[in-house]
Amino acid sequence: NEYVPYVQNGKLFITGIGKAEIVVFDLNGRLIAGSSAMSADTGIQLPTKGIYVVRVVENGKTMTFKVVNL
Repeated sequence: NEYVPYVQNGKLFITGIGKAEIVVFDLNGRLIAGSSAMSADTGIQLPTKGIYVVRVVENGKTMTFKVVNL
């Protein structure tokens, strides 16, 4: 699967995603948010502006992305 993470109005969205575990960390490694059943139209609220690391686990495959909340 090809995932495309993006931030809109302070919420993280990921296109191309099915049932997956999503975990969001700040750059200090602190857990910010997590979701076990995110779909493409479900967003995760990011608390402040900054850079976040997003881990996606779907069907045993793990991918990691950096996103910026402006």
